Amino acid sequence: MKKITGIMALTFLLGLFGCKGKNDPASWSDRQVDKWFEKGEWLNGWTVKPDETINRRTLAVSYFKNKDRWNKHSCS
Repeated sequence: MKKITGIMALTFLLGLFGCKGKNDPASWSDRQVDKWFEKGEWLNGWTVKPDETINRRTLAVSYFKNKDRWNKHSCS
C-alpha cells in the first residue's frame, strides 16, 4: 500500500511540476519573452505591428496554449 501511495504522489508531483518547461512562457524570464516576441514566429507571415502596450507574456502563453489554432488562422 505504501508503494502505491508513493507512486501516486510521485506521479502527482511530476504532473504538477513537469508542465513548466521551456515551452511554457509563464515560467520564462522577461528577456526570454521579449526575445520570443521579437523573433515573430507567432506572426506566421502576418504583416502587422502590434501596439506597444501589448502584454507579451499573455500573448506568448495564449500562443503556446493554442498553437494549432493560432497557426490554422494564419495568413501564410
